[in-house]
Amino acid sequence: MQSLQPPYRPFCRAGGAFLLLFLAVSACFVERGNALENPTEPWTLEADRITYRESPEEVNAEGNVVMRRREKDSAIPLLLKADSVSYLVEKAQIDAAGDVIIKEKSGTIAAADARLNLRERTGRLSATTITLADQEMMFSGKLAEKTGEARYIFHDGRVTSCRTTGDEAPDWSINWKKADITIDGLARLKHATFKVKKVPLLYIPYLVLPAKVTRQTGFLFPELSHSSRDGTALLAPFFLNLSPSSDLTFYPGYYEKRGVFGGLEFRHVFNDDSAITLAANYQRDRTEDQGPPGSDDDYRRDGYPRTEHDRYWLRGKADHYFSPGLALHLDIDTVSDQDYLHEYRDGITGFSENNRDFLGAFNRGLQEATLNFRESILQLTGHGELSNGGIEVRYADNVLSDYTGAEEAQTLPRILFGSRQPLADLPLSFSWNSEYVHYRPEEGIGYQRLDLQPGLVMPIPLGPLIEGSIIGGFRETAYRIENVNLPAAGNSAFTRNRNSLDFTTNIATVLSRDFSINNEQRLTHAFRPNLRYSYQENGDQSDLPGLDNVDRLKDDNRLTVELNNYFRTGKSGPPSLPDRQIGHLKLSQSYDLAEARRDPAAPDDKRRPFSDLALDLEISPLNRLFFRYQTALTVYGNGISRYKLESRYSNSRQDSLVIDYDYVKGAARNLNLSSRLRLTADLSAAYSTTRSLLLDHTTGETVSLIFTSQCWEMELASIKDSEDRRVMLTFSLTGIGKAFEARKSGV
Repeated sequence: MQSLQPPYRPFCRAGGAFLLLFLAVSACFVERGNALENPTEPWTLEADRITYRESPEEVNAEGNVVMRRREKDSAIPLLLKADSVSYLVEKAQIDAAGDVIIKEKSGTIAAADARLNLRERTGRLSATTITLADQEMMFSGKLAEKTGEARYIFHDGRVTSCRTTGDEAPDWSINWKKADITIDGLARLKHATFKVKKVPLLYIPYLVLPAKVTRQTGFLFPELSHSSRDGTALLAPFFLNLSPSSDLTFYPGYYEKRGVFGGLEFRHVFNDDSAITLAANYQRDRTEDQGPPGSDDDYRRDGYPRTEHDRYWLRGKADHYFSPGLALHLDIDTVSDQDYLHEYRDGITGFSENNRDFLGAFNRGLQEATLNFRESILQLTGHGELSNGGIEVRYADNVLSDYTGAEEAQTLPRILFGSRQPLADLPLSFSWNSEYVHYRPEEGIGYQRLDLQPGLVMPIPLGPLIEGSIIGGFRETAYRIENVNLPAAGNSAFTRNRNSLDFTTNIATVLSRDFSINNEQRLTHAFRPNLRYSYQENGDQSDLPGLDNVDRLKDDNRLTVELNNYFRTGKSGPPSLPDRQIGHLKLSQSYDLAEARRDPAAPDDKRRPFSDLALDLEISPLNRLFFRYQTALTVYGNGISRYKLESRYSNSRQDSLVIDYDYVKGAARNLNLSSRLRLTADLSAAYSTTRSLLLDHTTGETVSLIFTSQCWEMELASIKDSEDRRVMLTFSLTGIGKAFEARKSGV
């Protein structure tokens, strides 16, 4: 194979970015050391045979022709392959024939042959297919005219994301008579026909589709729905690309029975660890919820009517790391009324979709939709080698109308600081934990609390096999209690305080042994028995406020035994080989010394110093199989007081099963189940339910069939909740998104 490369007669380009097809390229030969204006990276040319003619100046390459050039703004080199290439220097014209392939960071072009004017950035290509980078979309046509740097006019073509062989028809396609396509822009199709296989289903005189490889401003795929409560609804999101790291999306829409809807979402990424997302919905709702409490007209039968017409939902999250040890976290969640998050659970601006987005972006989702006090939280946290601290502001918004209960107190602010410092050469460490919090309700009694906890930590030298420690300290809690409805003077404020002592000692050891499963695998069992004694005396707390668990400390004088077992498996060989945790078994029980010494108040008042026997079992025999069972057994003849079962399973076929069951004796029996079963290569069935077995009440239940092809998906779902039953059909096209959604309620 011959090659032509620097410092010989190389190709070069002058100005412009090469996009998909020598787009905006001016090419030349360097002859006798002379080049055109603004030379850039040169071309290299390889072929089975290369010939050169001086008059007119022309280069011809035949057989396995490969042309390359390194792009300054891309790690991906520009590449052209063909059976033959002819280049006329004076005209800056390339003729390529025979399986022409052009690859660039923005995508790939395949053509039977191509004539390109690199100076004018124009040309013609036959039997052409453009595949966008990092996407499934393919634009094809019998004839393509290149009219600009990234613009093509296609005649008699189609777009699809379905891969086919030979003359096989794709599962779906959109065919057109003429298309104006701008790479990284829009594709405007005239006389378009949507086809399934070869059957035309829908004619569209004019259709606009995205042909983007980077984020750009434009309309996103609309959402169309219908329900008995809302009527027909349309949302037409518009995406505004502000910068490479920020964007803004508008959600204008209209609900037939409710009125105009507006939504807004702003996103900005500062770096890999820091980002912010803020979103808001607003609707001037024409409807009301005025039914008598508990009636069919009372939505969710919650006893709280909704009369607000101005309905909104504001939510957002932010993480910002000023340094590895200093971070800011923000959660915003406030809503106009108690029904909003239930009525608007589905859809692109609904609760479920937003919760998934926040989980993916910030690793934390929204508060449960059922919570009527929506909390917004701002936290600034920092930590060093021997200390940590933080500031928190927490605001709870009551969304219930006609609420007559106690108002939620606001945390404005909470300040925490803790440290642990070694004391010179002594086997002691000084620990310090402190907290200041100001609880302020909208009305009534609020208070400030300062909690100080100095202490000493000392290890117990019991030899190399036994570890132990002693922790002892003093706790001082001071209160300032105030009536927020009165001025802070006179008798409107008074103080209280509490003193307490606490002491904890702990002794433990670890016994470990390896068991050979076979010549290649081993099982490691680690047994860690632990004995702990804890003591705390708090004195009289009857005159103290009680808004959180710090205000009511329990006296403690108990001995706790823990038997912890850990199991790991790994390859036989050096200890450096990685192991996999396959489970644990933990047993624990406490003995209350104060209860054992208590004087019974009546003949039938029995001392019960032993706590429930707690068991925690976790098993993960396979990477995709997980079980966890937690329970508590009373030792006084009352049986099991509570248990919780969690199980997860999935396989390479994409089958999955999740079962969660909670039981609290006399209080709760809740089942959460979801499963997906792949019936055939293309068809799957899914089922999910949330049910209270104690109340014989189903909160939600969904049964669906999902047909998944290489380039499209269809889901037929029956959805039942406490208020409604809906049938929903969703049809999605790969590369385009949700193409059709129909819902019918009350069936």
